[in-house]
Amino acid sequence: MTAPAPTLGVVVVNYKRHDLLRGCLTSLAASTRRPERIVVVDNATDPDALVAAVTGFPDVTALGNTGNPGYSASCNQGWRAAGTDLVLFLNADVTVAPDCLDRVVAALVADP
Repeated sequence: MTAPAPTLGVVVVNYKRHDLLRGCLTSLAASTRRPERIVVVDNATDPDALVAAVTGFPDVTALGNTGNPGYSASCNQGWRAAGTDLVLFLNADVTVAPDCLDRVVAALVADP
């Protein structure tokens, strides 16, 4: 019997780069493997800019922090919200190739 495929979450930590965030989310939406959860953790949030950046991406969960708790705290916040077996952490300036998520999951679950 084959084990079920692990669930994948993507956490995108953003700090005042809403201009790049849409590109990151667009590349995730074009992936051949869709993550079960995409969580954007926006630090020192500008609520209007955050809403504009995630509009059109209904599967994205956006968490806005009024301050900047730092990258690691934001990653942990996103990880808790993702609730998936695997989590990929990205910065807002990252765009992924269409097969990137397939390759990441395959590498993580491969027998050594």
